[in-house]
Amino acid sequence: MSSKSMRLFRLFIFKSFFIAFALTSSSVYAEVYSASAPAGQYSAETVGVVSESVVFVAFMKLSSFAESAQWPTAMYVGIQDGPTRSNSFQVLAIRNSPSDTHLVVGYRLISDGKEKFIRAVENVLISDSVLVQVRYKKGQVELRVNANPPIEISTHLHKGLAYYSVSSGSAVFDITLIDP
Repeated sequence: MSSKSMRLFRLFIFKSFFIAFALTSSSVYAEVYSASAPAGQYSAETVGVVSESVVFVAFMKLSSFAESAQWPTAMYVGIQDGPTRSNSFQVLAIRNSPSDTHLVVGYRLISDGKEKFIRAVENVLISDSVLVQVRYKKGQVELRVNANPPIEISTHLHKGLAYYSVSSGSAVFDITLIDP
């Protein structure tokens, strides 16, 4: 088995165990979404309802590129504080340049519509899916990206609403929302 196949197999097993564990004490809602945005624009949709705690597992994969010099192709999943993303925690996979063969996967915190901080986690091939696991409660986020160790992030968010988004391209999102 190739290293890519083995990695995908491990991610599948990991997601299966995570969902099986969640099923023992929670309700689960899973759906596959597609989103597209022309060059220089974005498209976003929310999933679920505003809550004091949000848990989800998402696979996201870019399916096409509509490069823009001002706005590179990217896909996002995250937690927003209310009806807009002006206060939000985002996990993103971005192709910084049309010549890049990889995506930079990272996370950022948005406060009053401005980026408060951004951190890179890893690079993946543009053809790879990205596995994201988020647990949010009382302003605290536990994040896992692919097979990386969990990351703890303190946020200013008061309540959470899961969402997915794409800019300058198209992406597919397989999101499992778990009601803790």
